[in-house]
Parts: sequence; structure tokens; C-alpha cells
Amino acid sequence: MCDTPVSEYMFEKLRPEDKLVLTYLFEETAKTICESYPSHSKTKFVYPDVLCWLLHKLDEQERERMFVLHSFPVLLCYLEWPKQESFMEMAKCLLKFLSTKHFGYILKQIAFKMAYFEDFNYRKLFSEFWQQGLEHHKKYAVGASSCWCALYYLFMIGDVQNIRMIFSRANDAQKRRFSKSRWGSQILEYLQYMGEKDLCNCFIKNCLPAKNISHSQ
Repeated sequence: MCDTPVSEYMFEKLRPEDKLVLTYLFEETAKTICESYPSHSKTKFVYPDVLCWLLHKLDEQERERMFVLHSFPVLLCYLEWPKQESFMEMAKCLLKFLSTKHFGYILKQIAFKMAYFEDFNYRKLFSEFWQQGLEHHKKYAVGASSCWCALYYLFMIGDVQNIRMIFSRANDAQKRRFSKSRWGSQILEYLQYMGEKDLCNCFIKNCLPAKNISHSQ
């Protein structure tokens, strides 16, 4: 946690030329967060409060530069309580800098929180983030392993609406790659084992290429 009163006191004592150290600290903190991902993706990230505090102490020019270079760790930190309310506002600014791989990782993190946390409406947030994604983000997502874990969580909680939303953008090649992947196989096997007939049908109708669907019926 960032001790705000102490941090503010120290900030006020810095000379203008010394405040350049804030950029260094921001980049080191962002690096630490990225290095801890995805191994710590199922727990609270290291230093989210510190990164956000540093971000808002940078001057406008440096802040914009950090947005370009470190959009991914910034968005991860804005998924932590109580910053979720500001996540979409931040995402709208940073999506143009976010790589396609990191777009998938953010979807994964939101879906994980949707499955295990009740401190925010993550289902709505997932939908809003996907819809705000750029065309190349969405085109990439379904065919990429960075997004497949997100789909696993969506199926585990039965979020049919978001599943349909994602696969409405997928072509047969992407569906084939997902359905034959380790994640796709595990999802279908789990749903069959649990007797989730409706979700099995959802998987068949949305996640399989058209040719495979006709063979499954």
C-alpha cells in the first residue's frame, strides 16, 4: 500500500529537478508488475497503489509518455479495488497503445475477477472493455492463447452473453484453433463431465467451425 500522507510530504520536499526520479520509480514499479504477471495474476498485484500514485504525480508530458510505454501495467492496476470505477475511462485513453497480446491478458484478468470476486460488476466491465477494443484487438483475440483463459472463466460461470459476443467476431480458422487447443478441449470436457448440456450446446454453436457444427448435430 502507498502511505499517502507520508508520500505527499516527501513529494512536497522534492526540488523540481529531483522530481525526475518519479519517472524512474514509475518505470521500475511498472516493470515489477509486468514481471509478476501472469504468475501473480490470481492475487492482488504488487504495488498497484504505488504505481497509480506515481502516475498522478508525473507532469502531463511524462504521464503521456508513460501511457505509451506502460499501458498494460497501468490498466492492471486500475482493475484493483477501489479503482475499477475509473478503469473504462483509463482504458479509452490507453487502448490505442495496448498490444493485442496484452488486450487478451486484460480480458483474462477481468474474467478471473468475474469468477472469484464480488466487489464490482466485472461482467459489465468485460463487455464494455471488449466493445471499446480496437478492430485489430478483436480480430486477434479469439485466435490467441492470451485470451483463451478468459474464455475458460466465462464458461465456468456460464456467461453466455459475453461468450456469444466474442465469438461473433471469430472466423472458422480462429474457432478451429481454439476448439483444438488445450483450453478448448478442457472446457468442453469439463462441461460434459458436469452435465452442463446448455453450455455444451453454447460451445458447439459458438466455438466450433461451421463444418464441425453440422457433424455435431
